[in-house]
Amino acid sequence: MRLTQEPVGIVGAGPTGALLAVLLKRRGFSRVEIYESRPDPRNAAAESGRSINLALADRGIHALQAAGAFQTLSPELLPMRGRLIHRLDGATALQPYGQRPNEMIYSISRHRLNQALLDAAIRQHGVRVHFEHRFEAADFGKQRGAYRIGRA
Repeated sequence: MRLTQEPVGIVGAGPTGALLAVLLKRRGFSRVEIYESRPDPRNAAAESGRSINLALADRGIHALQAAGAFQTLSPELLPMRGRLIHRLDGATALQPYGQRPNEMIYSISRHRLNQALLDAAIRQHGVRVHFEHRFEAADFGKQRGAYRIGRA
């Protein structure tokens, strides 16, 4: 894809927004601007009770590899082979997540995942993240660059 000088705006610096910024840069966009209403999560502890861990399957692992964040996060991934079903009679049974014995999903802290993906995005030349900036309005009829960002 040819390099484009037109900036791309992403609303939200969560895991999806940060990953999208990395992938857009790799596709040839020269400038990617991310706007996030919250403070930088890399400078604070995770908010208590805000979120449970995320489960990553093969597609999630592939996305982390594509973003260059897998090597950083791989020691923190916890394998989950299946779910334990508790029956009314007190018996338990393991219900595997995969079709084969070696297939599993992995648990990761949402906060830690977000930190690593933001680091990967910011390492890309031309990606800027604006924290404490709230998305306020868009004019989709103009189909480009018609949005308003305000300080949170």
